[in-house]
Amino acid sequence: MALVGASTGVGVALLKVIDNGDDPYKRDPKEKMSMEEARFIAMVKDAKESSWQENLENAASAQDRFMLPGRQRDSPKFMTEIDRRSMKIMKKQHAKIDREKAEEDTATKFWK
Repeated sequence: MALVGASTGVGVALLKVIDNGDDPYKRDPKEKMSMEEARFIAMVKDAKESSWQENLENAASAQDRFMLPGRQRDSPKFMTEIDRRSMKIMKKQHAKIDREKAEEDTATKFWK
């Protein structure tokens, strides 16, 4: 037990030393998101709203689809919901960016 605790403590300490806080994957909020980013956000929201039983069923279905990709099957209900939700998230974010850009362009600027 002491060995596990000590190795965990050393691991956390080394992680803090190595990680300087810069996140290379942090995206620019003014950049339009891709379908993959929107799908990821939708998947996280779906997982948070689902019960643990539904999450296990979804994970088993997803594993079956990705581990055996050659078979033809219908898309599961949860994937249809995720795709619908991701399109909604992406359209909302794109509209917000377009609206902000339009407001920025209409402002009169005398100096740059």
